Amino acid sequence: MKKSIFLLLAIVMMCSMCFTATAEASTPITYTIMQKYAYPEYPADGGEAKTVMQEMWEKNLGITDTDYNILLFAGSDYDTKLNTLIASGDIPDYFYCSLEQFQTFVRNGIIAPIDEYVADMPHYNALRVDTAQQNYDNFTYEGKHYCFTEVELPGELNRAGTGGVIVRTDWLNKLGLAEPVTLDDMHNVLHAFRYDDPDGNGADDTYGIGGSVVSKMFSSVFGAYGIYMNGATSWMLQDGKLVHSTVADGVKDVLTVLQQWYKEDLIDPDMFIIEDQQAQSKYIAGNFGVWENTVWSANNARVAWDGAGDGFLCNVVAPPTGPEGKMGYPVNPVKSFGYVMSTKCAETKDPARLCKILDWMLNLDADGGFMTVTYGLEGTHYSYDPQTDMITYLTNDFSELYKAGFSNPIRLLPATDRRWIAKDDPRAIDFSISNNLDNWILSAFSGSVPAMDEYPDLFTGLWTTYFTKIVTGALPVDAYDEYVKEFYEQGGQEMTDQANEALAAM
Repeated sequence: MKKSIFLLLAIVMMCSMCFTATAEASTPITYTIMQKYAYPEYPADGGEAKTVMQEMWEKNLGITDTDYNILLFAGSDYDTKLNTLIASGDIPDYFYCSLEQFQTFVRNGIIAPIDEYVADMPHYNALRVDTAQQNYDNFTYEGKHYCFTEVELPGELNRAGTGGVIVRTDWLNKLGLAEPVTLDDMHNVLHAFRYDDPDGNGADDTYGIGGSVVSKMFSSVFGAYGIYMNGATSWMLQDGKLVHSTVADGVKDVLTVLQQWYKEDLIDPDMFIIEDQQAQSKYIAGNFGVWENTVWSANNARVAWDGAGDGFLCNVVAPPTGPEGKMGYPVNPVKSFGYVMSTKCAETKDPARLCKILDWMLNLDADGGFMTVTYGLEGTHYSYDPQTDMITYLTNDFSELYKAGFSNPIRLLPATDRRWIAKDDPRAIDFSISNNLDNWILSAFSGSVPAMDEYPDLFTGLWTTYFTKIVTGALPVDAYDEYVKEFYEQGGQEMTDQANEALAAM
């Protein structure tokens, strides 16, 4: 009798445990996701995509009662809104995080470590190789990973290089010039673009090179002296130690070259004050012939010129070599951003369920979500040819995808995939230059240290001010020595010491 009672109690307890597990697994959850992008077309209710996503989760993952709310803010508005939410305690469950922010978030207990969840994400792990693994490891604090970072599909087209030296090749052809190979060649091209009337209007109203305060400024010229210059996280190794690129050997030589170019009126003076979109408009209008920017910017110009009937052309070309044969365009395969999970989510919102969904978004198989999340509905938004492994868009405007709730707004764990660019597309040719490893120059350190948070204006404030004044002739080249002194006194020494300690610990 007692055995029967014990057996009955055991069965009741097991049933109770099973019931509890089922109830917990189907507990309704809404994940709040915050993206640092502005997609005004994206519908507040998630659009058609939300229903599609939820049906696929149930069918392919057995996940039900799960919803999401996407918050979209661009630029500085994102940081302002995120700080407000953190201060109010209403922190998002999953959100965009920069390399500069992440250590502060960790130290303040705002975000949670993710190693235990990533261990059960096979598709993410399969794509997290080479530079993608470096991305992941870059967001490590005291031996724990905190950030889901971008991955890339295999192939040269999907590598990290997206920019380069964009040249008006129609102007080269008109003036009988070859693509510049050396820095001296580049000077000659810039001079011809300024003074030899490449647009044929009889006036010296074009500049050799232009740009904006947003785009990379003369990065290829720095590369010609072996210097990686690509924003605040720019480091060189000298005598076995890290030095910030702005104080590296050779910078003074670059400033001397650029100041001379400016004196010769080869540089559009607007580039020191205008934003990227204004520079794009000026390039399209034919105000200057060389621009350091992305493949996408080059293509924007081609699209704008299409049908103009004047044979306007531009291409990304290899960066020029300097006097000692050095060359390179700065590429940072290690991303400076990723996505993090709040401690609030980790403690209260079934983080394993969220991570299962994230991993599914990188599953390229038939039961995975990669194609749907990225490209929308097959036959409606895109078509796929398995023979060529190529994707063709049926939707002419990306905004149509966003309006339906697909693509970038819900790409919560992005993967670079450019299989939609045909081999004869000019962008594919540009990428073959941008992603030629011989054309790359890399930073010696891509990590984050606390001093980067404490002294954020060293690059955007101090360096930019001295750089602009020296190039434009408001200060002599020797004023660079003052910059070096101020850099180290205003936090640069502390930042450099911490960067070297971090590198030694790797």
